[in-house]
Amino acid sequence: MHLRRLGLFATLALLITACGEDKDPLATVGGSGASASGAGPSSDGSGASNSNSAGSDSDGSGSAGGSTGDDPTSGGDPTGGAMGDPYETCQDYIACIAVTTPNALPDAQSGFGEGAMCWSGSPVDAELCGKACATGLSQYHEMFPDEPACDPCALGGECQSGAGTFLLAISTPLGRELPFQFIVEGAVSGDGPLALSVQSLSLDMSRVTAPRLPVGEVHMLNSDASDGNFVLATGAIMIPGEANPLFGVPVVVDAILSGKLVGTDKFCGEVTGAVVEPVSQPLDGSTFAAVRVPSASELPLDVEIDCPGQKVTDP
Repeated sequence: MHLRRLGLFATLALLITACGEDKDPLATVGGSGASASGAGPSSDGSGASNSNSAGSDSDGSGSAGGSTGDDPTSGGDPTGGAMGDPYETCQDYIACIAVTTPNALPDAQSGFGEGAMCWSGSPVDAELCGKACATGLSQYHEMFPDEPACDPCALGGECQSGAGTFLLAISTPLGRELPFQFIVEGAVSGDGPLALSVQSLSLDMSRVTAPRLPVGEVHMLNSDASDGNFVLATGAIMIPGEANPLFGVPVVVDAILSGKLVGTDKFCGEVTGAVVEPVSQPLDGSTFAAVRVPSASELPLDVEIDCPGQKVTDP
């Protein structure tokens, strides 16, 4: 049992390492899966102990039924777990590999397919494998975003419709063509709550496109958007001086963004409320627009500032 668990952990550790290094996860996992199976009970010479390992633990507490006292390897479906069905998750993962990187398919099947050691141990083992497969599936979805076989949403998994990254620009009467900009992460959907994390982007004085790096605190904003309309109240938040293209000083604002969803790729509207510090200044007449972007490092040079789609950029 301990050898099998060590082999399993080796497999998962190599998957996580591969993903972290931006490599093909299965190219590493598959190879380690085969060696891990060799390290623990398998179908070869050591495999004879596979069906009895649970009942022959070194402390002798296991029974003929295959229970070990402190490791729940008997009873129930070993593919069950809090994440759903780990086995099915891994089969989705293998199907994704078959379409995108078929040369890695044999290793994937060895590591996570039918008969792999993931499914011959405890429910905890199975759940670990399922989580690893879910991580790998997510990684492949990022590498092959247009492949349905790798899309957790298309496969019926847990996902947020409209989730993604957005560039939010707020244009004020103080400087229409120099909007404050923010990077927004969250789910934008017309059938439920709007849940967003918002962080300022740095801007040089009198600039629209540079340097636009995240600065300051991350703020969480929420609203009901079930009818396609929403109201986001920021409360009193500080925008760092590095993110103020108008004056280059920190400002505290208490703003209300009243807007609408335009599909799942844009939301926009009007801004009310006020600048609170360093001087009091109403925000009436301000507008905003948020458009979907590939990532925080891939931002458009033409920045939308309102619902009609007016755009501004550097001269």
